[in-house]
Amino acid sequence: MRRLKLARIVEDIPVSKIGSASQGYVEVKGKTFIESGLPIYVPMLKIPCVWYRYEAFREHEDHESTEPDLKESIQRIYIKDLTGICAVDPREAEIEPKKTRELVEFGVLHRFRWLGVGEHVYVAGWLKTLHPMPEVSDKLPGSCTGLIKQQELNLRYGQLKKPLNVIIKPPEDDLPFFITTGFRRLTAKRARLEAVAWSFAFGIVGVILPYVVGVMYGS
Repeated sequence: MRRLKLARIVEDIPVSKIGSASQGYVEVKGKTFIESGLPIYVPMLKIPCVWYRYEAFREHEDHESTEPDLKESIQRIYIKDLTGICAVDPREAEIEPKKTRELVEFGVLHRFRWLGVGEHVYVAGWLKTLHPMPEVSDKLPGSCTGLIKQQELNLRYGQLKKPLNVIIKPPEDDLPFFITTGFRRLTAKRARLEAVAWSFAFGIVGVILPYVVGVMYGS
C-alpha cells in the first residue's frame, strides 16, 4: 500500500520549477552542482561527488557475513534549474543513484553508491526556507531570546548570508522523501511493480503458511 501511495503521489503532484516552488511538499528536478568549496569524494575511489554511501562486508571463517561497515555523507546536496537553486538535506531520504560499483579486496566486499557532480536528479520532499541568523538578538523570536545556545541557533538558521530553500524529510511519515536519478514516470512505474511484487509475496505466504502449519500439527 505504501508503494502504491508513492506511485499515486508521484503522478498526481506536478513538478515545480525550483525558483517558484512553494513551501511544503514539492517535487522538483535539477542538476547537481558544487555550491562552494571543494567536492566530497567517494571513499577509496576518490571520485568527486555530491553524495555517497559506502558499505564494507567482511566474512568470518565460517563464511557468514557480519553487519556491514557503513559510511554515508550528510552534506547538503545542491541542485539547480534555469529558475534558481535549492539544497537537499539527504538524511533519511530514499536515494536511488545511477552510479554504483563493487570491489573485492583482501576478502572484503566494498560497495559504493554515489551521486555525481552535474547529474540530473528528481527530488520529492518538504521545502522550507532557511534565513540568515539575525545580527542583533532583539530580532530573534521573543520566546527564544537568551534561551537558545549558539549550536541551536546555527542549526536553526545555518551559517547563511542569504535565504536558502532546503528540501528535507516531510513531517508526515506517509509522505515519501526520495532522491533519484531516474525519470519521474519510471519512479512511479517502479513503485507500482514493487507493490505488485509485495502483494504476490504476501499471497504466496498466505497460501503456503496455513498448509505448512496444518501438516505440522496434523502429523
